[in-house]
Amino acid sequence: MITSFIPKNVCIFSTILFSIFFSSLSSQQAMAAEDPETPVTIMNPDEPSKPENYIQSKDSLYEESGGLYTEEDLKNAIPKDKTKTPDNSIKLNPSFEKPPMKEKDKKQQFAPPTYPSNDPVPTKSIVPKTTGKLYFRETPNSKTSVCSASVVTSNEDNAILTAGHCVHDGAKGSWYTDFLFVPAYFNGERPYGSWIWEKVHAPYGWTNSGKYDYDKAIIRMRPNNSGTKIANYLGSNGWMTNASQYQTDVRITGYPSDAPYDGQLPYSCYGDTFKDGLFSNDAYMNCGMTKGSSGGAWFDRMSSESLGYIFAATSRSSASGTKRLYAVPLGDEFTNMLNAD
Repeated sequence: MITSFIPKNVCIFSTILFSIFFSSLSSQQAMAAEDPETPVTIMNPDEPSKPENYIQSKDSLYEESGGLYTEEDLKNAIPKDKTKTPDNSIKLNPSFEKPPMKEKDKKQQFAPPTYPSNDPVPTKSIVPKTTGKLYFRETPNSKTSVCSASVVTSNEDNAILTAGHCVHDGAKGSWYTDFLFVPAYFNGERPYGSWIWEKVHAPYGWTNSGKYDYDKAIIRMRPNNSGTKIANYLGSNGWMTNASQYQTDVRITGYPSDAPYDGQLPYSCYGDTFKDGLFSNDAYMNCGMTKGSSGGAWFDRMSSESLGYIFAATSRSSASGTKRLYAVPLGDEFTNMLNAD
């Protein structure tokens, strides 16, 4: 079951029957030791149909956001975070200092990725343009909060993926509001403008029970001022569902905002992910990102600097001990959200 929220405090509760996102999607066998027969659904990255040049928006943020935000609101945004008690800090590399990626396991089969045509990149550095900062308010009059989010392939070409706790309190709490996505945010610059929300979907398991297995959300974004949808403007990331917690050569990208970071640059961690104990569905990676990185994409592999295959989104960080990020891989609830009205 998926719960949805649109502006003006109208909530729509709908039961979504599971279906495969496209009948032609590729599938493979998951590597998880506990259930080796779980099918993996894969959607390829999608190219932008209207590639744009790297141009800072000429509109003021206040105008661009429909009067929701000012530059000062974004500067003072409070990072949203959840923690988990686990068991040495890992040094982060900025996203634009990407190390070479090793070849994936030959046993994993993927449809070939589609590269964007005339794919632009910011001139100062290589910033993943499909990943950005998500601003919101917990109530209409509260201070601005911030998470991370990424554009994902969908039928409507307007979906971004983030964490459930970045859109809703969880456990029968309340919906947040005033969502604004700033892709490729870099040190105050908004090279691809700002995108206003249209509606938001979260699994019932999160909104009703606050279960971290369901700490995911999809936000539908309005077209920009020229009428172009976000996925057509930027491209969109492919995705995988029901993937194993055990993955190699993973890249996690987000905008950590707590010290020693300030939320002005995207950062990435690189490495392998593991299952967090026998009775947990969490995957984890040793990674020192701080608050603000919640909702950031976990890429199983990259097909370009801006596009890849997402199999999870950052849910929590370690409360003590080794610095880690946690996420439960995307499941059927993800495709249900993509198919929700």
